[in-house]
Amino acid sequence: HPSGVQKLSGLVSVSAESGVGIKTASLAGLVEVAAATMKREAVANATSPAGGLLAFKFSPVESPATAPWRLSITTEALPAWVRAEVVSEARLGEATVTGRSVIRYEIENAPIKELIIKVPAAWRNVELTGSNIRRRDQTGTQWRVELQNRVRGQYLLTVLWEQLEERGTNQL
Repeated sequence: HPSGVQKLSGLVSVSAESGVGIKTASLAGLVEVAAATMKREAVANATSPAGGLLAFKFSPVESPATAPWRLSITTEALPAWVRAEVVSEARLGEATVTGRSVIRYEIENAPIKELIIKVPAAWRNVELTGSNIRRRDQTGTQWRVELQNRVRGQYLLTVLWEQLEERGTNQL
């Protein structure tokens, strides 16, 4: 506590890294305030929490040494929330159909390090490309892509493929 002050007030923030949820378990001498209050402060100080953020204000007290505050926080692991959007194009040739599918992932709540995709059984010469891929494993029509680091936000994965053309109708 600062010494020699007549009144003391202030803010307390608790932030969590990506993938960790936080909740107030108990508090004394504090009042929860909008987290946007602390986000403005974080932007001003060039720091931004990656995960959750809780903000509290302690009320002005006449004697800071006799009115301490206490705060207990509980944590929980947050599951990743993943959304994917696929754009595919195919080119018909004399004997084969060649194609490219771009998968745009939106990853929220928690970062992930592994992506799993399933391709049609008729696809041949499948190639997977993207940034920071450590390894690609295929089991039948399923591909497992392991990344170098955990990712959050947007991630692009490109799938190049071929399919033998059958005269008449092709299933893509």
